[in-house]
Amino acid sequence: MAEPLTQAERKWLKDLQRVLDRCPSTRLGFFTIGDPEVTVIDQPATDTFEREHGERGDYCITVDAAGTCLGRLKFPERVHSTAG
Repeated sequence: MAEPLTQAERKWLKDLQRVLDRCPSTRLGFFTIGDPEVTVIDQPATDTFEREHGERGDYCITVDAAGTCLGRLKFPERVHSTAG
């Protein structure tokens, strides 16, 4: 069973959520491949590329082909990538 969050951990998560809630755009999309980074993409441009050109296999390959990566957020630990 997991240990309860410390006060510092709870504060950090709350602060992080506040920052995420202030996102000034609805176009930003996000994905991870299971490493410590979350990739930030232009979601509408990626969707348009997929409609016009089809998927390129793995989503990260489609984003690279579309040229829609806007940056990466580095987390202190691996961000697990799961489905469903």
